[in-house]
Amino acid sequence: MDYCPFVDTKTNTLYFTSKRDNTKVQQEKPLTTEEFITELNKVDNGSSSLYRVFIDELLNKN
Repeated sequence: MDYCPFVDTKTNTLYFTSKRDNTKVQQEKPLTTEEFITELNKVDNGSSSLYRVFIDELLNKN
């Protein structure tokens, strides 16, 4: 879920937050502690993350 968009007109930058969640819930076998921590630390772990997009770069894409 993306939300809270904000445009900085001085820098032409779009900021927004997202709760994208692509964590694997069903595992074939129990995770090791290291594998579990790696899964939790992924960017798209379901916790809110802040993103920044430069509007000029979007407008110049073909």
